[in-house]
Amino acid sequence: MVRPVLSSVVTVLVVCFFVTLLGCHGGEPAGSAAGYVYVLEELGGAAVSVLPPIIISESSTPPEGYVPAVGAVVTIGQSYIDTNDLGFYVLSGLPPGTYDLEVDIDDDGVVDIAVEITIVAGETTWGDDHDEGGA
Repeated sequence: MVRPVLSSVVTVLVVCFFVTLLGCHGGEPAGSAAGYVYVLEELGGAAVSVLPPIIISESSTPPEGYVPAVGAVVTIGQSYIDTNDLGFYVLSGLPPGTYDLEVDIDDDGVVDIAVEITIVAGETTWGDDHDEGGA
């Protein structure tokens, strides 16, 4: 009776060792979020009141009248990153779920735009033409 119990304990320990070593935690794989952040180029008072001042997009080409938001801080949950020279961001290793994607354009600690996104296990969620936000 001792031998089968010992054998089972050894088997469990070996399995646990390999699960830990390979990083297999039994949970869902993480997801990612990516996109481009654009800000309205100076077009004058009339245009600013008509067009949204900030756009989060999946397109690498800014819409007419917009420029990349270089160095904007993009935050999702506890993860954050600065946009590059193209206004691009990518955050990986995010647990699946619904989050607020927040953007601080000028790194003043104030969220300039926040949109709700859903991270799906094993997939990349792209910014998809969100145009809410303040100036």
